[in-house]
Amino acid sequence: MKKSEFSFHVFSYGSGVAFTRALGLIREIIYAQFFGAGMLMDVFRVAFNIPNFLRDLFSEGSLSASFIPICAEKYNSEGKGSAGKFTGLILNNVFFAITIITGILILITPFLIQIFVPGFLKNPYQYHLAISTMRMIFPFLIFITLSSIIMGFLNINKQFTITGISPSIWNLTIILSIIILVPIFKKHSFAIIYSGAIGVVLGGIFQFIFQLPIAFKEKFRFSRFINFSDPDFIRMLKLWIPMVIGTASYGLMFLVNNFIASFLEEGSISCLSYGFRLMQLPLGIFGVSIFAVSLPRASLESAKNDNIRIRKTMIKSFHMLSLLLLPSAVFLIVDSYDIVKLIYEHGAFSRSSTILTAQILQLYAIGLFAMGAGKVLSGIYYSFKEARLPMIASIITVIFNILIAVSLLKFLQVRSLALAISLGSLLNFTILTAVFSKHFFHFPFKEFFTNGLPPLLSSLLTGCLFFLFKRNIILFSQNTKILEALGVFTDIVAFTIIYLLFISVFDKNIRDQFKGRLYGKRH
Repeated sequence: MKKSEFSFHVFSYGSGVAFTRALGLIREIIYAQFFGAGMLMDVFRVAFNIPNFLRDLFSEGSLSASFIPICAEKYNSEGKGSAGKFTGLILNNVFFAITIITGILILITPFLIQIFVPGFLKNPYQYHLAISTMRMIFPFLIFITLSSIIMGFLNINKQFTITGISPSIWNLTIILSIIILVPIFKKHSFAIIYSGAIGVVLGGIFQFIFQLPIAFKEKFRFSRFINFSDPDFIRMLKLWIPMVIGTASYGLMFLVNNFIASFLEEGSISCLSYGFRLMQLPLGIFGVSIFAVSLPRASLESAKNDNIRIRKTMIKSFHMLSLLLLPSAVFLIVDSYDIVKLIYEHGAFSRSSTILTAQILQLYAIGLFAMGAGKVLSGIYYSFKEARLPMIASIITVIFNILIAVSLLKFLQVRSLALAISLGSLLNFTILTAVFSKHFFHFPFKEFFTNGLPPLLSSLLTGCLFFLFKRNIILFSQNTKILEALGVFTDIVAFTIIYLLFISVFDKNIRDQFKGRLYGKRH
């Protein structure tokens, strides 16, 4: 695959994700406006986080990743039609299994609350509200899991724009549900967070339906059969089991965070989540986009035993990650307060919540690049149908995270949880790079450092100049949301311009591409 084609696919997927993340930010604003950062929002976060953690196990986090290499192999050896029929069979098997699992989870919801957020037991109303809200949300697991299988099939067929934009349907449905239902629920004395729970479920249904027309165009077909003994399905399960253990251990880390935060001051869970959502914006647009493109591409190349192309895919992926995530991390660190204030500080969201969320965001940003790079490198492992090593790395990382979080809790309070996530991500990526060469081919350390150093240097220099710019030049008084928005927009433009100037000087690859395009236009 040519570099321009790889970049185009990342751009296509990233554009869809950018729109989705923009709606996600609006969704977070709606959360802050209607639910605030207190007890109600803590309940909603917990009620959503546990099903969302299970979504990572049954959909994007592991099931989809185990499906793509097997489906790509069938696509490569038997053609698009065979891959489409295989997808239909997998969809039936998964639907049957996830429906039973969801029913069991609804039954044991009180037990889950008692285990993961025992702090809620101190307030009976909070405890029972969490149970009812989580039970309402659980059915979304069925549809979001089916949607992830279709998404994997579409990514193999290079329909990256559709798969990037489809989660926006989910976000939009939640937003509209809250806006429409909250006034109704208030009038009839229902808990207003039920509006968000209803939106989560309806959004999962609509997201699944949205992808079907394009999937049919790419020769996807529903199957009339359920076959758990299908050899390829069994291979997929064997790949999925270590993936799900690794994903579960990583997701457990976030549940442990909620467990610890439930004993801290009220609003700690919400601020931790708000900061994480903001960090997810660049990670989702850039990191997840590169992962979404590189995994099916590397899987197709692995099916052909083409290690040379896989190596090139890795080099392209890490270079793009460094170009995009390193400056994003620095920007989040130096402009965190203004970003959080603009997006969240209104309605029930207080100034003290803004300060705490901004500090949490800064600590998350430290590990932003490692989070993206670890995800992409795990995808390369999966393309070789190797999930055991990422699983081991995840387990080690979780143990490390918990130790760091607990040891720093007295000094940093809830902030220690964000710092532990970042340091753990750095450890996870280090482990994956250290053992890669022993199992596959020589890890491209030289290209990784030579391509990564210019963006790192450019990002740090940009951050220093931008910090001076922020301290000495005040363009807007920021007394209104419009002025705050103009201020943050100016910050983004200024930071981007400075970064582009530095990267064009330090990064030879960027200079060569710019010269090539300029030369092409002149001739």
